[in-house]
Amino acid sequence: METILVEQLRVRAVLVGENFRFGHKQAGDTQLLRELGKTHGFEVITIPPGSSAREVVSSTVIRREIADGRCDASGRLLGAPLY
Repeated sequence: METILVEQLRVRAVLVGENFRFGHKQAGDTQLLRELGKTHGFEVITIPPGSSAREVVSSTVIRREIADGRCDASGRLLGAPLY
């Protein structure tokens, strides 16, 4: 986090989903990221989940659609065609 986000990218804000997890065994959550942001000078903005007619839109769902060859479905979830 420190090397990539702070030193290399010099981020000012990080946008994440409400259920965002990171780090070893996904031990980090949005609260930890906020604390790190205060220490390193970036803001953390939490985005509420989107939803389609059938399910909550998440990166997991989108990856599943792509893996199953349903690029049209993943494009609808992303809001733009997947090329």
